[in-house]
Amino acid sequence: MSKLRVFIVPHWHFDALWQLSFKDYFKITAENLADLLEFLKVEPEFRFNIDQTVYVEEFAKRYPELFEEFRRAVKEGLIEFVCSGYTQPDSNIPSGEFLVRNIVLFQEYIEREFGVRAKCGWFIDVYGQSGQLPQIFKKAGVDYFVFWRGVPDGLPSDFLWEGIDGTRILAHRTPKGYSSGYIPEGRRRYFYFVRSLDEDGAVEFLEGSVEGVKRRAPTENILLLNGDDFSPPQRFVVRVVKRWRELRRNYDIRIATASEYFEAVREHEDKLAVYKGEFNPIFRGTYSARIEIKKTNRRLENLYLTVEKYATIAWLLGGSYPGEKLEKALKLILMNQFHDAINGEVVDEVYDEIMENFRTSEKILEEVLEESLEAIVSLIDTEADGDKIPVVVFNSLSWPRTDVVSVEVAFADPRARSVRVLDSEGREVPCQTTRVSRNPDGSLNMVEVVFTAEKVPALGYRVYYIEPAEAPSEDKWYSSIRVSEREGEFILENRFFRIVFDTVSKNIVSIYDKETGREILDTSRYQANALFMEPDYGTVCNINGDIDAHQAVTPIKDLPSETSLNTSKCAPSG
Repeated sequence: MSKLRVFIVPHWHFDALWQLSFKDYFKITAENLADLLEFLKVEPEFRFNIDQTVYVEEFAKRYPELFEEFRRAVKEGLIEFVCSGYTQPDSNIPSGEFLVRNIVLFQEYIEREFGVRAKCGWFIDVYGQSGQLPQIFKKAGVDYFVFWRGVPDGLPSDFLWEGIDGTRILAHRTPKGYSSGYIPEGRRRYFYFVRSLDEDGAVEFLEGSVEGVKRRAPTENILLLNGDDFSPPQRFVVRVVKRWRELRRNYDIRIATASEYFEAVREHEDKLAVYKGEFNPIFRGTYSARIEIKKTNRRLENLYLTVEKYATIAWLLGGSYPGEKLEKALKLILMNQFHDAINGEVVDEVYDEIMENFRTSEKILEEVLEESLEAIVSLIDTEADGDKIPVVVFNSLSWPRTDVVSVEVAFADPRARSVRVLDSEGREVPCQTTRVSRNPDGSLNMVEVVFTAEKVPALGYRVYYIEPAEAPSEDKWYSSIRVSEREGEFILENRFFRIVFDTVSKNIVSIYDKETGREILDTSRYQANALFMEPDYGTVCNINGDIDAHQAVTPIKDLPSETSLNTSKCAPSG
């Protein structure tokens, strides 16, 4: 009978933002890194896995001399990088593009600084695993994947995970979490103390972990993760392993890196089961906890990609590329996509830090966008006769777009009493004024003009002109939007959709697609626009209950270009 091979893989789990700020967590981790480097000088058998570059980059800036020691340890194979990304993100809430950016940023940094690339993906604390991860990791040069959460009953610890596109990756799910090989040492762990063990007691503890993992293991290889949240390197484990070897000759025990474990498992790859799909859902309450984080994240993801496009176009036209600014803005977004942060399970002080990160990122992006668009516009012929004011309408999408444009214009001409909009061919475009500020003599001071920009090319632009006119004129805008009311129903519709509100519940009871002839809503269980109230106590992971009391549906804006309704409800007392 061959020996059971036990791989003890030292690591720690770093939270970028959770119960403390990044600054506070980094201070702990910097001390642990210094401790690790000291230990590696005297213990050649020890190995360690590092998973996120956000704290490595900070360590390099603050402690350059220690960073050179860190660099040597990586070169000597004592430290191995495992890929969580710049931070260890949630895999469901960020867009796929930003999951890719997170992982690519990690790989680029370690290749540039250390000449290595991570072979192993590392999502040990992520709440559910997207079915797109096998493809993303494989395309980033990662061959293996370690995770914990979201696993169905009966799944072996090692298997081939097939993503939604058919890509397969050799995966290990940790049956006993990411601390299966972490030996109790008498330190405080959250709200309780753990009992310290001597060497023989530690051997017994680890053997218990082996038995728990072995029941799920499809090969004779066992992975024990020797680490915990912000745990310093466990020097004690080296003595324990030596003692274990003395006591148990039928075990092949080693302190190893994650890739060493997978190289052993890969010898049996043809015998491993294949699992297709994703590992979700888990902790679904986090999808809506602290919702402003989610909303702002998506808005800035879209803004970042838009800014990047125009910065690239401006660069291709002869400008300088704002790479450092964009990277700073990107890293602030990725910091907030750390799984605990974007999931919303953070204390109030950390929530404030997250929103400040977003504000800083947005400010950078808006500045870069303005600079890029100004550079592009300076190369566009916008000359016009008379007092016409040129307006350049950009389309950041990859397909032609027709949409409503709103622009605010100031006038110095005392004869200006109204405006009209012309396209680049001089044809008048129907427009509408929504906000008007006039001088004491009745002339226009400031006006917001709304019009439809037709068929703006993909990643292109069209030039329009706003022309002041002496005679007042009516808005030349004809809309298909209609608002009507009949018994028990309030109806909002245009040529594409008909939306029906129930006048009693104030909920949406129908969304009818006129082009396809299809009713979109299934109201057999719930009506759309229904509100749910949850008690604000306990965990944010999974909670539920209806708000049934209601007040009114009120039109708050009814313009040719836009129609809005306000539906108000109130929660029952108590």
